[in-house]
Amino acid sequence: MRIWHKEMIHVLPDNILARQWKDCCEIARRIAVHGTPKEALVNRIMDFPIEHFWAYARIVIFEMLQRGTYACDWYEFGKWCDAMGSFPEKIEVTFDDIFYDWHTDHYFWQCYHNLEEQYDCGLIRDDDWEAMCDEFCLKL
Repeated sequence: MRIWHKEMIHVLPDNILARQWKDCCEIARRIAVHGTPKEALVNRIMDFPIEHFWAYARIVIFEMLQRGTYACDWYEFGKWCDAMGSFPEKIEVTFDDIFYDWHTDHYFWQCYHNLEEQYDCGLIRDDDWEAMCDEFCLKL
């Protein structure tokens, strides 16, 4: 389980994006039930107001809807968010502010290298990797 860097969401392959949405649902469930995600790679979510997580999850689901992909029910996510506190109709956290001191350039490259390893192991198709590299070269 991980939270991909927010600037990568729009170029993640469909299968990784779908997995990210499922992870968001599981993170919401764990926060609602246990008060924390209980996962080393995503526990930092708790260092921010919960609206940052909601804003991030919204980016993921909107990207999926834009692509016409589906991973899990919006209702499931909303149910767990309601258990954490009322899910707002309007989220006031801007894209730039989401996880502001976590989603840094350093974290971006950590995520990049994780994706690179997945590509090297055959978990990401060549065309998807090339599309990501074309996009990520802008950050070099």
